[in-house]
Amino acid sequence: MWPEALLDRVAALDFCDAYLVLVGDPATGEVDAHGPYTGLDATSAADHVRQDLDLFGLDNVHVSVVGLHHRQGSA
Repeated sequence: MWPEALLDRVAALDFCDAYLVLVGDPATGEVDAHGPYTGLDATSAADHVRQDLDLFGLDNVHVSVVGLHHRQGSA
């Protein structure tokens, strides 16, 4: 069973071709992207990344789920 917080985040996502988990560190300016995922898998992955960062005291690092839209005719 998925936690209610994850289900709420999935419901808030727009329909996209896929989803990415973005991890941004304001101290270094680095941004990492993980994915692509389905909506539910992306929220689960983001939750795991957040938990891992929290274990190391990195609560200032931002974790977000963003939609990925493929444009017709793009490679």
